[in-house]
Amino acid sequence: MAKRRDELFLKNGSLLLEKLVCSFNGKSNPIRSFSDKELQKATNNYSSALDLHDSGYYKCYKGSVDDRLICVRKFDPNYRYPFEGPLERIINEIAIATQMSAHKNVLKLLGCCLETQFPTLVYEFPMDGSLSHLSPNPNRRIKSQPLLLKSRLRIAWEIANVAAYLHTAFARPFIHRDIRLDNFFLDQDCAPKLFNFFFCIPIPEGETHATDEVMGITGNIAPESLETGKFTEKNDVFSFGTLLLELLTGQRGYDLSQDETALLLNCGDGVVDATIPVEGEGILEQQVYKLFLRCSSLTAEERPTMVDVSKELRQILRLGSEDNLRSKSASGMSLPAHLQQQPWQRARRLPHWYLLAEKMRENRL
Repeated sequence: MAKRRDELFLKNGSLLLEKLVCSFNGKSNPIRSFSDKELQKATNNYSSALDLHDSGYYKCYKGSVDDRLICVRKFDPNYRYPFEGPLERIINEIAIATQMSAHKNVLKLLGCCLETQFPTLVYEFPMDGSLSHLSPNPNRRIKSQPLLLKSRLRIAWEIANVAAYLHTAFARPFIHRDIRLDNFFLDQDCAPKLFNFFFCIPIPEGETHATDEVMGITGNIAPESLETGKFTEKNDVFSFGTLLLELLTGQRGYDLSQDETALLLNCGDGVVDATIPVEGEGILEQQVYKLFLRCSSLTAEERPTMVDVSKELRQILRLGSEDNLRSKSASGMSLPAHLQQQPWQRARRLPHWYLLAEKMRENRL
């Protein structure tokens, strides 16, 4: 058994070193090496009572090491992965996470265990659970209070910041390819923390796009990437558009029981979550909805960059001050006639968010 652990440590360690050299010229922020026994003890042998998050191919567990709470992410080697090279993708995840951990909106990778068939990852503990609790789930064990609209917009702004950092902070842009609520935890201050880089890939030097298998949730993948397998930063912008509307509605942005090419968004009974008070007579809602439409454009060139998205969300947050809202409302700012209905009336008439977006563009919102 000890010999097997040593073999796995050497194999996984050599793959990690190779990936760091290839992607980051060998540069790496130091992380701790945990033993398999340490993590088994920390999680009470991966007790289901300590289960924090289950994605299907991995689970996150609450644990404790040296009197410090940790989050342990364990991959299932027996899972039927619908893509090639799960080990290489986990190694890639570790390499990227070590580079990104310094960002305030990334769940800090404390270390990993290389003694298991698939490396086990150890993070700082997310105090307030998964961001996915903002969408309804009758099976969820933890019920949370609804967040105010401005709080949701601040979360969106911080998510845009970390995505923009991924696109611009390194010698080559990295594309996340899986920006959605499930891949963010919240800390005690309600700040979002990105923790999953499983599908993240760099754009090769001298190229304008990266080519890879099409993976992830269909409704989060830009149509041009879905058709060609080519990915640019604009794929993340498209995914962010879906996430933004999910934050606004409190509902899921995809429905795979429908035609996969349709990418449905069932807005239900309202564009804005009915539990959220809409400040400023809907001014914030209007501004965010316009941004969503640009992010969700069917044409990549028409989408803004993540840097521009971050700047625009910051401006919207400033607009949310009481004085600004009062002055904007008094200025006669309005939507076109067909959009002056109540949001839930628009949603019922056009539940498909692609169709909704295109209809609004035709009227030159």
